[in-house]
Amino acid sequence: MAMGRRRAMRGALGAVGALVLGGLVSGCGPSKEDIGADLRAAAEAVDGVDSVEAEVDGGGEFETWFSGVISIDASDRAELLRIYDAALGAVVRRIAEAGYSEHMSLKDLVGRAEAGEVTVFDLEPTLTRSSRHIQARLLFERYGVDG
Repeated sequence: MAMGRRRAMRGALGAVGALVLGGLVSGCGPSKEDIGADLRAAAEAVDGVDSVEAEVDGGGEFETWFSGVISIDASDRAELLRIYDAALGAVVRRIAEAGYSEHMSLKDLVGRAEAGEVTVFDLEPTLTRSSRHIQARLLFERYGVDG
C-alpha cells in the first residue's frame, strides 16, 4: 500500500510541477496582441506603408499566423511589390530579432494599393499556394536573417 501511495504522490507532484512550469513558460512571453502590435509597427515604419491592419492569431508555436492587410501608397505594381517586399522584410527581421516563433505563417499577409494586391507568392515564385503555411523561417535567407 505504501508503495502505491508513493507512486500516486510522485505522479501528482509531477503533474502539478508540469502545470506550474507550463504556466510559467506560457506566461513569460508577450501576448499575441503585443506581438501583433510590434509586427505592425515594424511594417508601418517602412516608407510607402500607409497602415497595417493585421493580427497574430493561432493556438501555439507551430500554429500561429500574422495575417491581414498592409495598405501601401503605390501607383503601379512594381512600386507595390517593392514596398510590400520591404514591409514583409521588416516583419520577418522583427520576428527573428524579437525571438518570436520562426514558424509563424505569413501566407495571408497581403499588400494592397490602388495598383492591386500582392502576397508573398508574388515575391517568391518557388512557393506554392497549396502550402498550408508560409513560415517566417522560409524567408530568413531572402531578408538576411541568420537562422
